[in-house]
Amino acid sequence: MLDPALISLSAWKALNMGKQSRAAALGLLIYEYVITIEDEIDLIWLKKKSWVTILYHFNRWLPALWLTFDISEQEVLIAADSFDKQSIQSATKSIQYGIIQNVCLYYYDIHEVDFLWPSCVAYLLCNNIAALLTTISVQKGVQRFHAKTQPLTSFKVWAIYDRSRRVLSWMIFLSIFEVAAMALLIGWTIARVERFPVVSTPVGCLFEGLPPLSAIFWTPSLILEPIICILVLKKVFVDRQRRSELATFLACDSLLYFLVYVRPLLSQRTRPFSIYRIFVELVGSTIVWARYPSYIDLFMPWSVALPSLLCNRILLNMRGRFTRGSAPTRSSLLIELATLRTSADSSRIPDEE
Repeated sequence: MLDPALISLSAWKALNMGKQSRAAALGLLIYEYVITIEDEIDLIWLKKKSWVTILYHFNRWLPALWLTFDISEQEVLIAADSFDKQSIQSATKSIQYGIIQNVCLYYYDIHEVDFLWPSCVAYLLCNNIAALLTTISVQKGVQRFHAKTQPLTSFKVWAIYDRSRRVLSWMIFLSIFEVAAMALLIGWTIARVERFPVVSTPVGCLFEGLPPLSAIFWTPSLILEPIICILVLKKVFVDRQRRSELATFLACDSLLYFLVYVRPLLSQRTRPFSIYRIFVELVGSTIVWARYPSYIDLFMPWSVALPSLLCNRILLNMRGRFTRGSAPTRSSLLIELATLRTSADSSRIPDEE
């Protein structure tokens, strides 16, 4: 007879919190799509197809599809401490109090763990890859806008510094280092995760242990963002007499996104206010990953959803700003929007070939 092992109550809570977090992240993306659909039609759909539209749709649909797939076939889980009558009564009592709606008692065989963990390892790999792709797309993919993707973008700093080759080289080096470090940490984690207890459940994957170094997955971003912020602050406060109107706009926008991870969801024209602070999300993910790996699913969905939301807002805001005729005052800082030629042309929708 197979010897069953039961999931602890704390692990059950962590798994269900992760499921709720994924549902919340998906709901935020859907809400964002609904309130920006008008601007998306005007600034994306009715414009000539280009790499910008591809980038926009990539960031729009990849995280949403991944989160939908992630939660589509999961069930609510309840864990018991044993097979005895007291555990069943406890579960029944939880149902009566409305704590749990759809309940299933789930047990896994400790002799079959080796057959269960590969799917969870694949899930962890896909989740990390999705987070890395959204980070890259928002951090590196909007170069021609010189706009940022995470709170600050290295190429936006390049625009603020009058397209200095020295600054560009430094930013490219830091960007390559960040992506390479994150990719290396993903590979290192996946290669060693099989040494730790990994259990597949109807609600998600339970990681009872992860390599300690895997917790520093977001550390490259935590290092890069303050560096970029310092460069922006220097341009704003030290070189005040040499900055242009566009540089001021880009710098203010960058500083706001450094402090504010997401713009208000009511309108693209409203003033930003603090909803998600970047360091709270990044530091929180790092701490939870290091100290409480069972709760990592609580943060991981947002590492996919927030960059997606942020990148699309930046693309819409930047294109909308120049479509309305707010042209930069210095030719050295002109931003080429793939389908935008002049403020007069912007009134013609869709663009002519």
